[in-house]
Amino acid sequence: MSGEARTLPASASVCKLRVWRSSRLSELKACQDLTLLPELGRAKRNALADQFPTLADLARANVEGFVHDNKTDFPGIGAATLRKLKIRAELAIAEDPVPFLTRLVVWPTAAVELFFDIETDPMRDLCYLHGFVIREGGDTNAERFEGVFAEDLSAGAECEAFAAAIEWFDQWAKGRDPALRQRLLEYNEDDCRAMRVVVDQMKAFQIFIGVD
Repeated sequence: MSGEARTLPASASVCKLRVWRSSRLSELKACQDLTLLPELGRAKRNALADQFPTLADLARANVEGFVHDNKTDFPGIGAATLRKLKIRAELAIAEDPVPFLTRLVVWPTAAVELFFDIETDPMRDLCYLHGFVIREGGDTNAERFEGVFAEDLSAGAECEAFAAAIEWFDQWAKGRDPALRQRLLEYNEDDCRAMRVVVDQMKAFQIFIGVD
């Protein structure tokens, strides 16, 4: 009625701090707002919105018609960025999206692999647990977990836990002593195993050279 332009909602990192985030996120998903894509904020969304109002519009578009060398018809958006955003839109609307690599990754190999995770208490500014999942020879079935826990809440105990973790691995690497203490702490162990799962999955990703 006033003739003022309406500001469209957008997804942004600061939204995580807002009490109405879940409601706003549902609204953005319902209208397939472009700001749901990583690295696509309000400014880029507004530049693209007339041509690509939704994720589906961008995903299904032939963006090469808007590309001129390294530039595009959209202010502040280069050719490589436009192509990348199109691919992300395709993944966003896919029923079963599959991640992929954009360049060859040479993964290091080792007879012994360590998947490391820590647990911290930010309220006390304390790192109280250092945990490892150890895999030898790529044998996931035989992998095991070791954890070193701070015995009290002091800064000294935190340092001792870290030193003990380093010392434990050094002793294990030298002697493989089965009597070394194991602390089976499930939460930390799950995180360590999750890291192993992520690494193994990434090694299996397809590679699409030339996609940025």
